[in-house]
Order: sequence, then structure tokens, then C-alpha cells
Amino acid sequence: MAERSGDGGAWLPERRQGSRPLWIALGAASAAGALAGALLVVAGAATPAEPGRGLGALTSVEVGVALALAASCFFGVAAVALRLGIALPLRQLAAEARFAAEAGAERAIEPGRHRWLAPVPAAVAELAGALASGRRAHAAAIEAATRGAAEQRNRLETILRDLSEGVLVCTLDHRVLLYNRSALSLLRSAGEVGLGRSIFNAVAREPVLHALERILHASEPAGEVAGTCSVVCATADASRLLHGRIALTRGEDGEATGYVLTLADATREVEALAARDRAMRELADGMRRPVANLAAAAETLGAFPGMPEAQRAAFDAVVQREGGALVACLERYDGAARGLGGGHWPLADVLSIDVFRLAARRAAEEGGPEITPIGLPLWLHADSQSLVVALARLATRVAEAVGVDAVDVEATAGDASAYVDIAWTGAPVPSATLDAWLAEPLAGALGAATPGDVLLRHGSAAWSQALGDGRSRLRTPLPMAASPAPRDAPASPALPARPEFYDFDLPAAAVAGGDRLLRRMEFVVFDTEPTTGLKASAGDEIVSIGAVRVVNGRILTGETFSRLVNPGRPIPPGSIRFHGITDAMVADAPPAAVVLPQLRAFCEGAVLVAHNAAFDMTFLRMKEAESGAVFDMPVLDTLLVSAFLHPDIVDHDLDAIAARLGVRIEGRHTALGDAMATAAVFVALVDLLDRRGTTTLDQLLRSSRMAMELRARARQF
Repeated sequence: MAERSGDGGAWLPERRQGSRPLWIALGAASAAGALAGALLVVAGAATPAEPGRGLGALTSVEVGVALALAASCFFGVAAVALRLGIALPLRQLAAEARFAAEAGAERAIEPGRHRWLAPVPAAVAELAGALASGRRAHAAAIEAATRGAAEQRNRLETILRDLSEGVLVCTLDHRVLLYNRSALSLLRSAGEVGLGRSIFNAVAREPVLHALERILHASEPAGEVAGTCSVVCATADASRLLHGRIALTRGEDGEATGYVLTLADATREVEALAARDRAMRELADGMRRPVANLAAAAETLGAFPGMPEAQRAAFDAVVQREGGALVACLERYDGAARGLGGGHWPLADVLSIDVFRLAARRAAEEGGPEITPIGLPLWLHADSQSLVVALARLATRVAEAVGVDAVDVEATAGDASAYVDIAWTGAPVPSATLDAWLAEPLAGALGAATPGDVLLRHGSAAWSQALGDGRSRLRTPLPMAASPAPRDAPASPALPARPEFYDFDLPAAAVAGGDRLLRRMEFVVFDTEPTTGLKASAGDEIVSIGAVRVVNGRILTGETFSRLVNPGRPIPPGSIRFHGITDAMVADAPPAAVVLPQLRAFCEGAVLVAHNAAFDMTFLRMKEAESGAVFDMPVLDTLLVSAFLHPDIVDHDLDAIAARLGVRIEGRHTALGDAMATAAVFVALVDLLDRRGTTTLDQLLRSSRMAMELRARARQF
């Protein structure tokens, strides 16, 4: 409760009952005591028992009593004065200041009401006035900002409402923050679309995740504006094909906060293009027989110019019949194509490994063979959804026809296109059988009736051939993504190249099982990215580790190990320019003591391979005591293998070796990218070793040790 004071109306806390009467009584008692003391002194000075006694004759007791009574009077009066002149005004001033701080009312503090407290009331009044002024300014700013936000929202709503494309704004965990009416109309039948809901209720997951991963992690987007990516996907119920773009949204610090997905319905376009493709195929099929018959008739007439009239008439009838069939075929094509406009299939840049993994998953779900991606990933320009369905179907048909339960799939770069190969152990597939597979109905690839349609939209075909060693493949060429344009980057000094390290304990003279053939062994090719890339003994730490398995001469692209590592210390700016890993990226990453046991488990039963291996092994071995992970398996170094094979060549840098062997490297200066490049180089080196007669692990270890000793001696001169 609170009450208004009668003097000025200031709001004061409720006074305690009896407070003022108590102080009044105290003051009155003090005054009475002083008066009584004075009377006693006067009476003592004029007592009849001792006539003529004056004030000077008072005893010390009487003087003391008088002084005590006088002091009591003084302190009593002073207490009342302090109470009324200072304590109560201070309480009132505090109450008014508290009211000014807590309430929003515009009520000024009156300094003149508390003159004894000057200049404190004036200062408090000034503060209260400034507070009120600040509140008014803050309220005005909020009102203006609210009006501006409302105007911006209205403009945005108007723009989004009039767009024919569906627009969805999502967080990085794929919750919808905003969508327009077109998006709702486009996706309503596919699944629930709503604020806070997952976008994957309505849109297929894999294409969106792939596009985001490419934007967020690719160092050079293939042919795209940085921060954006085209995407081709289907609705969640696979009823429509969608074509659009993804663009990142970023905060003030430049970090990605979400993405904007714009989508358009490409189903009609795809259906029209599918109809055009069918018409073209029917045209080709319909023309094949009449053209062949006409060509045969023309050849016969040319060979027998003196043919009797009866036979010539028969040939004329054949020419007329086949010519009529040819004209009818062209008319059917013309009628079918008349209503079809031009256009192109909605293709997008996709990474081959993503397509292969999806195809492997689809084949497994449909009871098909195990599909193992091998080789280095390539960027393709393709309709990823239909290509996944077609590859899974063809792999299943191959497995059924030749009686295998596993196939490999690989993308290799050609001069003008990429080749996608399905390889298996067994004989090639006959052409007639392959043609029958390509003509089978195909479910799940929107706009494509058959696998042949999928290849046709990519301008491709398929054929089967033997590879040797009892293996065969089904090969189809596909368009490759355009080469990425070089990105403008600020000039910065490059980090020094990694020094060559020599560890004579790495290539041991012989190991258990060293007589195994290299082509039949299992390897783990790995790479580390340290904080600066120079000296483990000087405090450098690992920030990233990447590895890939190589089994029986095949790079198992689907079996990789990639981890960021928290180094426990800041990453130097010069190192960040080199490998692109920042302190923020590793802030939540586990330390090396956690990651290295995981890597050791991934490497179990395999021989380790690295480029300049002693350098990477130094970092691993310095953490053995802390992590408990001991990498005691044999270690091969591609630098030393190259030096053994080409002792007269000076440059054995990874890029130089790859260039000599024709190995295409992408994603350099990332741990996994370098590991993949080293794996491709190692597989090519094993082929050369095989031709030189070095076929077992023991032979290669001895050769590597010899090359290391020769290079170490050469460096002394």
C-alpha cells in the first residue's frame, strides 16, 4: 500500500504506526527534563536552609545534574530536528526517486521541498528528468522501428505474394521460418508446410542436403555464384519434380544462419520433354525399317539397270509402300511435336559420390546388389534423382544376369565428358539384353519412362565391354560440370612447403604377412592438417584428419574418415589461409585424444599410406601417451615410392607426382582431399611397381627404405 503526502502529493511508502507520536513524546520529555533541571538548580541556589547561597556555591553534584539535564535537552531537540529535517525528507526523496525509476509517469521531483538536503534533491531531479527524457526517446525509437518493420514486412509480403516461385526461408536445422503462398500451393499436397516444421515434410531430403553441403564446404563452387546453388529435387511424395536455387543467409559476423529455397514446378516441362523424347525415339524406330528397305531397293535397282518391267514394278511398289510408311512416321512425329515447345532438362551440378551413395542405398532397399563407390569423386552435370534410379536399376539387372551380389561404380574423367562405370566380375552383358534393360519401365524417375530415357536426356548411351582379369563393365558417358571460375582471393604469403621427414623405423625390413601381393591388400591412406604444418615439437597440433580405404587396388570412396580436431590453442591466421580451418570451426570439435582412437579403429588390419609419411606420423606418435592409440602397423610413403620408381626426377611433391601420373586432384589442402589424392597416386604407383616386378609388401618396404637412405645421403651434399 502507499499513500499521498499532504504536502505536494508525492507518493510515499506507508508510515509505520506511532512513529511520529514517539518522536514528539521524546522531544517533549527532553524539554521537560531540561526545565526540571533548571528549576532544581535555581531551587538549590536559593534554599532557605542556607540563606545567601548563590549559584557559585552549587556543589559539583548539582552542577553535574544540571549539565546532564541540559545535554538531555540538547540531544532530544537535535534528534527531533534530524528526524524532521533530514530523515523524513530523505525517505520522501528516496520514495520519489524510486517511483521515477519504476513508474512510467512523467512526474518531476521538486528540489525546493527538501532545502536541508541541498544539492542532493536537485541532482536526483536532474537524473529523473534525464530518465524520463530517455524513456520518451526510447519509446519514439521503438515506435519508429515498429512502423519501419511493418512497412518492410508489408513490402516483403507483397513481393512474395506476387512471386510465381515458391519461397521458403529455413534455419540450418531445416525448420521453416517463412513461406509464401506459392510455396504453400506448390507443396500442400506433398506434406505439411508450416512455420517451425521441417522442410523435409514436403521436399526430398537428399538433394537439399547435398546442395547445402556443397555451398557450406566446397572451396570452389562449380560454376555457381558463391553462396548459391541450383537444386533439382522432388516433393516428399515424389509427385512433382521441382527446380530452383538455394542461397545462404548470413549474420553480421558472416556465419551462415539459414538458407532461402526458391522452387518452381518443373513437372510439366519434364513431361513435355519426356513426350518429345518418346516422339524422337518412335521416329527413329519407325524410320529404321522403311529407310533400310528403301536403301536396299535403291541398291538393287542400281545394280540391275536392265531389270524387267514386271520386277521393276514390284520394286516400285516396295518403294511406294516404304515411302508411304516413312511419310506417315514423319507426320506422326510432326503431330506429336507440334504442341511441344523447346526446352532443356533441369540438370544441376552434383558430386558423383553423392549420386553413387544414393544409388547404393536405393539398391539395398530394393533387395539389389551391394554397390561400392570407388575412385575419386567428379562433378557431374546431371538430373541426380533420375540418374540414381537408373543406376540402381541397371546395377540390379547386372547382378541378376551374371549372378553376383556386389558391383563397383566409378566416375572417371574423359576428354569431353565423364564416364560412369558399373563393374563386376564376370562376362559382359549382350547388347540385346542391355537394350531390353534400357527399355524397361522405370518407377521413381519423374518424367522418365525407362533407363534409356534417363540416358537420352543426358545425351548419352550405354554399352558393355570386357576389362580383362575376368571383369567387365557397363559404361555410359555423362556431362561433367563446368570448370569453376577462379575466385578472387586476397594475396597472402603461402605457407612454407612441408619439409621432408625421414624416419628409418617406418619402412621395416619385413613384417608379418609381408609376402602378400600389394594388389590384394588393404590400405588406409591418410593425411593430417596441423595448426601451421611445420613442427610438432614446437607445439603445433592437428586440426583435421582425413583417411580413405583402398582394398584390392580400389579406392573405396564410400569408406572415409574425416574429423576436425580441437588443437587447444589458437590457429595462426597464416595457417587458416592455407587449410581454411578457423577457431570457430574447431571450437566444438573433440581433442586429438578422442579422435586418434577413432582413427586407429578405422585403420585396424590395414597398412598405412601417406605422402611424406614421417611428417604425419610424428604428430600421431606424439599423442600416443595421451590418446592411448598406438599406430604400430607398417607405413608406406608415396614420396619414397615415387623416388624409388623415378630416382632421377627431383620433384616428388604430391602435385608433381599426380601430374606425372595423370591423376586429377581436387580439394587440396583439406585432410580428406589430400588423402583422396594420395590414394589415387598410390593406386597408380602400385600399377608401375607391378610392371617393375615389385609386387609384395616386403619388396616395397625394402625399396622404400633404400630410396629413403639415398635421398637422405643426397641431402648431405
